[in-house]
Amino acid sequence: MKIAFLADPLAGFKTYKDSTFAMMREAARRGHAIYAFEQKDMALEEGIVTAEVQHIVLTGHEHDWYQVVSREEVRLSTLDAIIERKDPPFDMEYVYGTYLLELAEKQGARVFNKPSAIRDNNEKLAIAQFSEFTSPTLVTSSEARLRAFHAKHQDVIFKPLDGMGGTGIFRVKADGLNLGAIIETLTENGGQTIMAQRFIPDIAKGDKRILVIGGKPVPFSLARIPQAGEVRGNLAAGGTGRLEDYYTIAHATVRFDARLLEHINYADHSLATDSVFAETQLICCRNVLIYFNKTLQDRALGLFHESLCHRGFLGLGSREVPNFSSVADDFEPLPEAEKLYRKRARKHASGVRHDT
Repeated sequence: MKIAFLADPLAGFKTYKDSTFAMMREAARRGHAIYAFEQKDMALEEGIVTAEVQHIVLTGHEHDWYQVVSREEVRLSTLDAIIERKDPPFDMEYVYGTYLLELAEKQGARVFNKPSAIRDNNEKLAIAQFSEFTSPTLVTSSEARLRAFHAKHQDVIFKPLDGMGGTGIFRVKADGLNLGAIIETLTENGGQTIMAQRFIPDIAKGDKRILVIGGKPVPFSLARIPQAGEVRGNLAAGGTGRLEDYYTIAHATVRFDARLLEHINYADHSLATDSVFAETQLICCRNVLIYFNKTLQDRALGLFHESLCHRGFLGLGSREVPNFSSVADDFEPLPEAEKLYRKRARKHASGVRHDT
């Protein structure tokens, strides 16, 4: 399939955390052709929606992570799928983009997510459908209403409706310091609608994104913790992620949540005779290699290497190392005391690093 991603400039991707990159990598792994374009690359001419797209391949390198194979002007309807991944701001340019994608849909393009749904479901205003579960909220451009809301709740968050990543968010406490200036700035002197919400002190413990797949919530979530002196938990604003729902810590031990067992599959596998078993993100093989001779150790480490995904992790026992094996140069050590290693991208003769 030809899968095209409408996204922000590829050079700005942080591949270690970018979910669009993760989608591209998985699509490439399944053998699909990957294309990318920006909103400015789209056009409507003589009733047909087109775009100048880049055909790219993934190199496996952490920084120079893609190469452009070709550039071409195509009708969006000729692509097998278009994945809309452009980040806000949700301004009129963003809206115009959804109009073009919607026209492309009518010409046969398959767009995910549906452009009209993205346009009509503002990320900030969507909470109005569940007001019984949210902090007291006001949406207005009126300075008088915003001041009255602050007078009532004393500790208030003010934020724009079209931003992302924690940009433009202000907290005003009971003393009202800079209240007028903040309202004037965010509303552009009454010409822009914004949101005000009563501050929730528990943000210090982190906020959580709940994922729903097939109508069922995923039983684990990432808690985004604000930095010291901050009220924003957004990762882009310096917040840190903590997978606290996966485990509990007691003294020197970690106990994983029992619900994880529901997703574990057990299978027999011989490191001596079997081949690659799956593509995995993490392999833990503690205190097994010490019982193997050098030939079998080398075979097992090669098997681990082939089974790990790009930048996957390998955990070994306290007396085990991948040194002196045929794949020694393909692993980089993390904190040595933990005996954790990360798979490197391998550099081929062409000078381009590839995932192996």
